[in-house]
Amino acid sequence: MKNWRNSIEQYIAQADDRWNALPVLRQNIYIKIILAAYTLMTVITAVSICSSRTNGSNRLMVDGINGFIDVVTCENCQTLDSENHPNQKTKK
Repeated sequence: MKNWRNSIEQYIAQADDRWNALPVLRQNIYIKIILAAYTLMTVITAVSICSSRTNGSNRLMVDGINGFIDVVTCENCQTLDSENHPNQKTKK
């Protein structure tokens, strides 16, 4: 685990050294490009949300997971319904 952490720290240090080696003008251009891309994604997301709300689909449908707990498997037996499982405690 320490070896993995050291390799990540070395990669970050190399990336930081490469960034500092760039001229300040180039750094500013890269920052402006990243900011423009982030702003564009934000605007696209906001427009998408607003357009989906105006189409009348503003209700969130939440439904349960069907069949997830109904089937139980064990190592020594076949797949059984939870009602017929040998380890299932029954209410009496």
